[in-house]
Amino acid sequence: MVRRLVINRRSVVYCISGLIILLLGSLVYASDLPKHYEYVEETERDYSLKHLKPLHITNVRGDISVQGWSLDKLRIKLKKKVLASSPILATRLLSTMDYRYTSDGPSLEISSQYSKGLTIEERLKERGNPNVRLEIQVFAPSRLNLHLWAVDGQLSIKNWAGNADLRSRSGGVQVEQFKGEQISLICESCSARFSHVRGSVQSLTGKGISELSHVRGKRIYVETVDGAIQAKDVSGDQLYSSRSGLIQGDTLQGKVEFNAENSKVSLDRLDGSLSGYLEKGALKAQVNRWAPTDQATIETVAASVELLLPASFSANLDLWSKQGSVEVKFPIVPTGDTFGSAPTQDTRLLGRVRDGGELFRIFSEMGSISLRRPDSDAQL
Repeated sequence: MVRRLVINRRSVVYCISGLIILLLGSLVYASDLPKHYEYVEETERDYSLKHLKPLHITNVRGDISVQGWSLDKLRIKLKKKVLASSPILATRLLSTMDYRYTSDGPSLEISSQYSKGLTIEERLKERGNPNVRLEIQVFAPSRLNLHLWAVDGQLSIKNWAGNADLRSRSGGVQVEQFKGEQISLICESCSARFSHVRGSVQSLTGKGISELSHVRGKRIYVETVDGAIQAKDVSGDQLYSSRSGLIQGDTLQGKVEFNAENSKVSLDRLDGSLSGYLEKGALKAQVNRWAPTDQATIETVAASVELLLPASFSANLDLWSKQGSVEVKFPIVPTGDTFGSAPTQDTRLLGRVRDGGELFRIFSEMGSISLRRPDSDAQL
């Protein structure tokens, strides 16, 4: 049986007309919706401090900014922002926001407050479609220990001398002129920037770029899942970890380590030692001065290793690639067997460079290994 679909021209006209009427009605409805404008209210208040205690600041919906000063008092600046269709509604919404400050306990507490004076139904509605936001700016004695908690706001610290602990879910983090013993950050999805820091840094983020510049600390630990890491002029024991993001460094001093799965690791002007693990990708590093404090090891699966070492480089080498090539473009005194030459065979080279030193071991399953010096061509 064959079924035929018969289209009536008059029905088609009716359908098109109906669609046009529906579209025009939607446009008219949208034009009739109330327009929302942003309203802002700012307040400021000072609090004298009898005792210097750790400072805790919490804001679940908005930015937190903290700046250190030498005065023994707190200054809290509050900026309320709302989206409302009328000044009357804006005034009501602005009145629902405030902060709470307490100093009676073991710490100084500043916490945001939302939905003040609203019914349960109004609170649920406001949470589902928030039109209010609170920004907290605090000036405080810089030597206090600091704890910041946010959800989706920006975190900012400047001119601080105490320890700092930062927690957030998303947003940006900026730290400038930090002189405390240690600063730590945990954020699910944050971009982070540390500039002019004199202290240890521990940063754990999921996404977003992590930037470090002019950092001097005993320990520097930066971990991100998929974000890039950029470090410039950093000194200390350093560990950089990213699953797939670019790891890039320039002017690094100390013991430098890296950990990545599928990434490109590019390091320039390294002064110290280099170790790490890379599954796929490539490692390129320029070493200005090789000064390890113990054995250095680089391991890869299918990533290539290319190192430019200084003319003064001195070490005991153990270079081994199971399915790749090993190339050393400067004199080396063999201290063991050198065997294999084809990419399908094990290629291993044991030897001493200059006066020897701490063992430098590079192992790869399938990647190539290449070591050279600025004077390589003249000596070969």
